[in-house]
Amino acid sequence: MTKNVFISYHFSNRDRQGQLEFWLLEAGYKPDAVYEKDLNGESEQAGKRKLQEKLDKAEYVIFLVGQDAHNSPWIRFEVSEARKRGLQVFWIQLPNTSGAVPPEARNLRQLRYEKDEIIWALRH
Repeated sequence: MTKNVFISYHFSNRDRQGQLEFWLLEAGYKPDAVYEKDLNGESEQAGKRKLQEKLDKAEYVIFLVGQDAHNSPWIRFEVSEARKRGLQVFWIQLPNTSGAVPPEARNLRQLRYEKDEIIWALRH
């Protein structure tokens, strides 16, 4: 059975999110995310419902931390919701970025932005 992985990211890191999706697909996982176009024009409550629906389908969540993740109320919401659901959660500091980890994610497992390490962590 394919395992669902929700990817949380700031829209400025779309390229890294796309690369991670590719790695996950190659390894037999089903990546999912909420894209900027999905939230454009949505009320806050409607946006939260979309995120919750996607998290309800996930078994794993990976948070990409770039320059602005810690400032995103959406990412902070996603971290809190993933933890409430008891999902396996990881965070990755993206290369060449120095943004802070959202406070809600500080005690979660950190991975490097490397395909083999990410896939190994999901399998173990």
